[in-house]
This record gives sequence, C-alpha cells and structure tokens, in this order.
Amino acid sequence: MLAVTQDNIKRSLLAYFSFLLLCCFVLSPYRDTFYYWEWSRHLALSYYDGPPLIAYAIRAFTSVFGTSLFALNLVGLLSVALSSFFIYKITELLADKKTAWLAAALWFTAPFVNQELLARVTYDNLLNLFWVSSLYYLVRYIRFQKSLDCYKFACSAGLMLLSKYTGLVLLMAVLVFFISQPKLRGIFKTKQFYLAIIIILLMLSPIFIWNIQHDWLSIKYQMNIHQMGVIGYANNVIVHQPAAINFGQHIINALHYLKSLVLNFNILLIIAIVGLAKSRMTRPLALDCLIGIAVVFIVFWTLASALANVAANYTMPLFSLITIIAAYYLAQFKRGYLVKLIIGIFLLIDVIASISHIEGLSINTRELNYNLAKQANMLYLKNPQPIITPHYVAAEQIGFWLSGRPQIYALSCGLGANQYEFWQQDFMAKLTQHQVKQALFLDYMNEPYCIQPYFKQCTELPTITMQKQAPFNHRVSEAKLYVYRCSN
Repeated sequence: MLAVTQDNIKRSLLAYFSFLLLCCFVLSPYRDTFYYWEWSRHLALSYYDGPPLIAYAIRAFTSVFGTSLFALNLVGLLSVALSSFFIYKITELLADKKTAWLAAALWFTAPFVNQELLARVTYDNLLNLFWVSSLYYLVRYIRFQKSLDCYKFACSAGLMLLSKYTGLVLLMAVLVFFISQPKLRGIFKTKQFYLAIIIILLMLSPIFIWNIQHDWLSIKYQMNIHQMGVIGYANNVIVHQPAAINFGQHIINALHYLKSLVLNFNILLIIAIVGLAKSRMTRPLALDCLIGIAVVFIVFWTLASALANVAANYTMPLFSLITIIAAYYLAQFKRGYLVKLIIGIFLLIDVIASISHIEGLSINTRELNYNLAKQANMLYLKNPQPIITPHYVAAEQIGFWLSGRPQIYALSCGLGANQYEFWQQDFMAKLTQHQVKQALFLDYMNEPYCIQPYFKQCTELPTITMQKQAPFNHRVSEAKLYVYRCSN
C-alpha cells in the first residue's frame, strides 16, 4: 500500500508545486512581505526589529526576477520546497525513503505551512528553512559522529540566527539533550564543539556590529516588544496589550498558546502522540533527540506565552518536528488509505486558500488596501511630493504600489518605533522643524492628529473607498484610504 502511495505522493507533490509556481505570478503577498522588501532596498548589517538575511534573500530574488509579485512569492515557495527536502533527508536517516517521502509530503501540503510560509513571506521562511537544515546535520552528527557534520550544523545554525533570533531555542534544546545523554556528552571535550561555537559567533558578527553601533536597539526591541504595546493589527484596527495583567491572565495566555498548537497541528499532533504512546519499538537516538527538542520547545514557549504575546508563526519550527515524528509512526501504522485521505484533504484546503489570494478575485480581501494605493496613484500622486503615513503598517502596504516606488515616510503614531526611522532621520528632522513645505498624508484609519503637529494646514481630500462582495455569503468587505494634503 505504501509503495503505491509513494508514487502517488510524488505525482501529487509535482502537480502541487507546479500549481504554486504559477500562483506566484498572481498571488497578493502578505503586507509584512512588503516591509521586508523595503529592507531589501536598504541593505544593512542588521535591522531594528530583526536580523538581515531575509532582506538579502529578497534582494537576490528581485535582482534576478525583477521587483514583482513573482519574485516575492517565489521566496516563500522555494524556502518551503527546500525545507521539504531537508525534512525528507532527516526522515530518511531515521527510517527509509518511503517514510521520508511521506514526511516531505505532509510538510509541503500542510495547511499550516500554506498559511504561515506560503501565504506570508517573512523572516519565518528562512528561520524554518535553516531550522530543518540544522536538524539534518544534527541527526547526521548523532548517527555518524563526523566532525564535518558538526561544522555544517554550525553554519546552518548561524544562518538560522541571521534569519530570526528565536532560533536560539533550538541551540538551547540541543544543549539540554546532549547534556542529558551520556553517549553524547563527550562532544564537550572536543575541539569541534568550540570551533562550531566560534563559527556561529563569527556568522553573527554583522548583528553584533550593528547593535554596537545602535546602542543594542534590536536586542532591546526583542526583549520588550512582546511584553507591552501592540498585540496585532487586523482590519485596520490596532489591538493593544494591557499594561498589566493578573495571574489568571498569564494562565489564559499559556492555554491560548497550547490551544493554537492543537488547532494548527491537528491530525499530525494526534498521530505523533498516539505513535509515541503505542509504539514498543526501540527508538533511534536521533529520533529521541528530535522528541527532546520538541519537548523543550513546547515548555519554553508555553512559559513565554504566559508572560507575553506569542503568535502562531512562532510554533512553525515545532511543526517540522511533529511532522517528522508523525510520519515516522504513520508509516509504521501501515494505513495507506489514511495517508491518501490526509494529503488529499490538505491539498484541497491548500488550493482553496491559494486561490483566495489571487489578484482580482472577489474573495481576495487582502488586496483591498493595495488597490486603494493604486487608486491614489491616479488621483493624487501626479506631482512628486513626500508621502507620509502614520506608522509602518500603513507604509508597507502603500509603497510597493506607487508609481516609481518612492520612499515612504512613516511616523511612529500608535505603533511605536520601527525600521523606517533609520531611513528617514534627515527628513524627520526637517519635518519636526516645519521645513517640509508640502506633503501627502495617506492613512487607512483616519488619524489626522498624527500629522497635524508638523504642518500649519492639512486639508482632507476625497476619501478613496473600495468594496468587495464575497461570492457565497455576499458579505461586503470595505476599505478606505484617507488622504490629506498638508503644507507649511
């Protein structure tokens, strides 16, 4: 049964990859993708709210394929495809090729992956790619004890941390597991271990240099942003976290995180738990390592979620572990029909989700704000003038769509500091001193009080409004772009 399923899996994956490749030309990217595209236009050693690798990746893709939707979406597709390759290689080391194909398919077709990595191209894409590549070289080292695999792990871990700081959880979990295993403790007496640490630190030197030059702003941001201020931004509404929460709220936050694991991991989490509970076979040490990393990950982020806001995308590295464990035991169950059912349902959900983001379709509400920016092009942006927005969330949704893609200036009104401040310091100095003679203020939330302190006069122009009606329930979604012409 599995042999037939394996062939079907290969054909299904090829068809699905081809479908996603075509979709890259027409999918509306997630708004934060444009924020990292702005990073790619201002390459630096690091950035205020994250490491730099995503900026260089987007710059590479736009240099080859042009500044286009295809280039931005392709970053997501290839990162997920490469992650699937490493998941295949990991599972092949733990079991066999049949199980490896199953693991790769479960990962590549999982709706959670579609939701967080294909539909949202952010630094999470590279974090997860180099997370699984690090796991691959870790498993190889545990199996073969080769120094080269130790160094390859260090290089992958360095790239992982250049993608997103939360990759530190993997290093912490690996350290805990190696300390707990007598067979592996010998590594702490080898030069390879310390050379690997040096490799990682050298790879992180751009981040250290940038933070030294900027008073450790990025580190301070990471330590504080999830403890206070904004939780989220949806439907053009900013949601703030309470300044202080009681003990009960801490528990509720932790339970909410655990609930998100169950909802997003669904059937794969159940299979992994059932497999671990029922299996009487001796597990490979490398599989025990992956299970140990998963346990440390869950404990760490459950405790962290009790103290701060932890979004669903933070669980994605754990999902790769659960996928491998679930595939390992699902192959042992020898339920070919269950494999086909799971992957079939996954693919159906994925195709519907991808279609919902195609440009021009009535079900694509993501593009409403983008279309407003395009409309502003025709109505108000015929003459060169500074474009100002209240915060970075508005700026990131506007800049890509304007003619000539000018620099957008973002205030810190309601959403706090952001990377835009480092690109506009001279302009902000002039704005504060009322030296900017004329500008347009574009805002999705109608916050004229954000711009009024900088100009003597701000005149509201006709608001741009757009609507979309859903094809089935006929629900109408509406978005507005408020425009002010300001002058001194």
